[in-house]
This record gives sequence, structure tokens and C-alpha cells, in this order.
Amino acid sequence: MPKPALDTSELAQREHRDSISAAFAVLEAKLNQTQTTVAEHGEQIDSLETNANLKDQRVRMLKEKCAVLADSNAKLAAKTADLEGRSRRNNIRIIALPESIEGPRPTTFFSELLVELQLSNPLPSTQSAGC
Repeated sequence: MPKPALDTSELAQREHRDSISAAFAVLEAKLNQTQTTVAEHGEQIDSLETNANLKDQRVRMLKEKCAVLADSNAKLAAKTADLEGRSRRNNIRIIALPESIEGPRPTTFFSELLVELQLSNPLPSTQSAGC
């Protein structure tokens, strides 16, 4: 009866091999799934890095444009202030008239006012030296 003992021992070995093979198959499937997940994450990281680099380049370009625009704005503000100052120096100031008396058409008002003033107080006529 030594033969049944061998069968029992072989049977036990086969059962252990089968259970170990099944365990390895499960572990191999999990490993493959993990490797796939890691590869997908690597691709996502590469994509995110590329997008981050593109955004960084755009931000840099926008900062440069903003600096140029700020410089241009400062120059235009200085030019505007200078032109406003020059314009004020060339204005005629008429004293003894109430504020905002000219109404909606200041050019017409002042031209008529100057005509009236000329008629009421004519300037002395100038004669030429050769007459």
C-alpha cells in the first residue's frame, strides 16, 4: 500500500502548486493593472507638464505686453498732461462774467459778446504813417 501514500503526497503537492499558481495569477493580474495605472498617470503627468509650460510661456508674454502697455500709458498720460497745460495757457480769461454764462454754445456766445463790446467801446482807429 505504499502507492496510496504517494498519491496522497502527489495530490497534496499538486493542490499546493495549483493554489500557488492561482495566487500568482491573481498577483500578476493586479501587477498588470498597477502597471497600466502607472503608465496612464505618467501620460497624464506629461500632458499636465506640457500644458503648464505653455501657460507659463503665455503668462510671460502677457507680462511683457503689460509692461510695454504700462510704459506706453505712462508716456501718453504725460503727453496728455502737457497738452492740457498748454491748452490752459492759451485760454482767454474774461473777468467779471458769471460762471457758465455761455450756455451750450460758448463759441457763439463769446463771438457775439466780443462784437457787442467792440460796438460799445470801439478801439481807436489807427492811421498809417504814410497818410
